[in-house]
Amino acid sequence: MTRKTLVGFLWSICLGMVLSCSNGGTNPQEGNGSVDGGPPSDATSAQPDERTAPEKVPLPTQTVFGGNRPVTLLLPKGYDPAEPLPLVMVLHGLGVNGEFQSIYLQLPYLQETKKFLLLAPDGTKFNDSLHFWNIGDKSLVDDVGYLTKLLEDVSKVYRVDSKRVFLVGHSNGGFMSYRMACDVTDKITGIVSFAGTMYTSEEWPCKPSRKVNVLHIHSPDDSVVKYKGGKTNAGGISKEPVPYPGAVETVNWWIKHNQCKELKPTTETLDLEVNVEGNETTVQRAECPEGGAVELWTMDKAKHIPALTEGFSQQIWDWLMKHSGK
Repeated sequence: MTRKTLVGFLWSICLGMVLSCSNGGTNPQEGNGSVDGGPPSDATSAQPDERTAPEKVPLPTQTVFGGNRPVTLLLPKGYDPAEPLPLVMVLHGLGVNGEFQSIYLQLPYLQETKKFLLLAPDGTKFNDSLHFWNIGDKSLVDDVGYLTKLLEDVSKVYRVDSKRVFLVGHSNGGFMSYRMACDVTDKITGIVSFAGTMYTSEEWPCKPSRKVNVLHIHSPDDSVVKYKGGKTNAGGISKEPVPYPGAVETVNWWIKHNQCKELKPTTETLDLEVNVEGNETTVQRAECPEGGAVELWTMDKAKHIPALTEGFSQQIWDWLMKHSGK
């Protein structure tokens, strides 16, 4: 068993009890600075001329952002501060933190071969115990504000490719990815929501300002965040159980918003779960305008926290780059 597969397997065993709550809230903050690049070099002369050589961009010294809820920005191998890179933000499930979630999703390992900036922030703690993201109660922590400022502050210090800013969330983090897509659409290229649907209410509706690329991954056998929708109190964060839509209903909402044609099955299948033999995941896709892709990956016989195959992060990366706005 490879290192990444082993991580996914151990995660599914050790954290199944913790995440069986699923859904939730949080809080905001800072970082600043700037990096200025120089003009392109003039390649017409035989010998390099110091006056026309490109200005060398210094490596930023700031790597921690987020104010009183700090998060360290992870850089890829061979990072070049002059090169604008994609930014991927991981949003964890209820009861875990950003670091564990990013490891489970294999994203730090992916940075060994792919060039992107990685942020894995933490939500606030409910009753001083469970980290959560606030996706449904405006009287609680302003997580939308916190995460928005985090994206803005990192972009002030590092060269972020604004056409390739992505959120990848699991469970409660999947719900939060949708919340961000609803509220700060102009800052996000696309989201991947894994085992988390979209919660809205009259008090907090979804009003995206433009199209967003959406990939939804879910199992019909998920007993925590149910594929067909249900009710949750988010591990006690909500006083009363609140309804949430199912996977198909959520995807269809974005199909309508992005002005796509209906969701249709494809012949593509994927192997994303170690414990299910063969390619257990089917792919459904809508025909959409550029910048508003919508897909549903349905993982047959998988649990809420599947043991992910080694290729999971690569599959996610390929999808994100295909819909990068480039």
